[in-house]
Amino acid sequence: SGAGSEYLKLSDDVEDAMADIASVFHWQPDAMDGMSIEELARWREKARERFEAQNNTGRPPLNQR
Repeated sequence: SGAGSEYLKLSDDVEDAMADIASVFHWQPDAMDGMSIEELARWREKARERFEAQNNTGRPPLNQR
């Protein structure tokens, strides 16, 4: 497992974050294209918090289960 597998993991994480954000806030992917990894992480956390509050589940959204 070299740098290629690390890139794939990061790429998967970014796509998952964008999918979670889009599903909660209904944003198009191009609205997130210019975001840094840190900004995506902050918005994903806000999406998780919003999802939990709206659904009163106490569980993380989507693929974080």
